[in-house]
Amino acid sequence: MKIANIIFAILLPLIAGLFQYRLWNIIDPYVWFLFFPTVYLISRYLGFWEGLIATFASIAIVWGFFITPQFSLDWHVAKNLYPTFAFLFVSYFFCDAQRRLRLKQASLVEGLSVLQGQQNETLRLLQENLTLDEIKFSQLANFLPQVVWVTTASG
Repeated sequence: MKIANIIFAILLPLIAGLFQYRLWNIIDPYVWFLFFPTVYLISRYLGFWEGLIATFASIAIVWGFFITPQFSLDWHVAKNLYPTFAFLFVSYFFCDAQRRLRLKQASLVEGLSVLQGQQNETLRLLQENLTLDEIKFSQLANFLPQVVWVTTASG
């Protein structure tokens, strides 16, 4: 994990938070509106751990600037934390799905290179076989005591 990726994974949610703060009059009830695509893009292009870092940075930004978290055992207060846990779950899903896609892509690229190597070997063997067949036909035609000729159906 590169330091630049970690910095970017923290910086992008901050930028999303600034945009959300500027657009707060329009998207007031949708606190997590800009943070979902932020986490998705970071996990897509930077990786799993960077996506999780962006997730926790987004949660800290939302709790620090948009929602005042109230930790209590009171049910009315606890149900206010539901969107945070939903965001955490969905963000983990984004990160894990992108990690799995990268692993599948790597295995497909590896399988493709193996198939390409097999295809090249098959092509080489076919060319070698064709060359041997041409040599065999040439030797057969040169050593026959009769003349080899071909005619059409009309003679």
